[in-house]
Amino acid sequence: MGELRPLAEDLTPESRALATALRELFEGLKVSVRRYAARRVRDAGTFSRYLNGTRIPPWEVVTDLFTDVAEHRGVAATPEAIELVRRLHRAAVETSASPRHAVEVLEQQLADADRDSRRSTARGDALGDALLDRKHRIADLEVRLSQLEAEWSAERERADRLAAANPDVTALLRERDLLQGEVARLSADLHAAHKQRTEAEERCALLERQMEALEQTQPAPTT
Repeated sequence: MGELRPLAEDLTPESRALATALRELFEGLKVSVRRYAARRVRDAGTFSRYLNGTRIPPWEVVTDLFTDVAEHRGVAATPEAIELVRRLHRAAVETSASPRHAVEVLEQQLADADRDSRRSTARGDALGDALLDRKHRIADLEVRLSQLEAEWSAERERADRLAAANPDVTALLRERDLLQGEVARLSADLHAAHKQRTEAEERCALLERQMEALEQTQPAPTT
């Protein structure tokens, strides 16, 4: 950490908070900036600016840092710690005036929308499997009830025996009714999951169009 300059006074509060968190995280590696940059095949000067707060790193740089610190220490950061840095990173990006940082805002939003879409898809698949299972169970119960009703109609002379079996029929009807109620609930949940996935996919498409339009307005990089 001795090779890093003190944080500049003119940093925004959001950039200062993020840089401080990144420095604390980087300190856990016990290596120089130059050595770490070489390890990750990154430019040492650019990485220094990340730690100095004068440039905001892409989120993937932060996740790589979390991974490398976890490998070095033998223990991963808690979800709470990662979420804290994620909020600091988002705040720093959203308050930056740089066009590149505006693109990063959209990239973050796109990643969030894509994650929501994938989660909705997974939930929809799980609900679909559960719904199919309940429908199969209801179909099985309906067949068994139909068989009992057929036996009841065809064999009136066995009324006494069927009357003795009546508690079983009642139990089957009760189980069928309960399953039908569960099917209705699962169907509603599945519809909601499909709707959420559709909305997330539409948001992904919108964000991709916004990113493309914003990138086209930026000047070409100089060599």
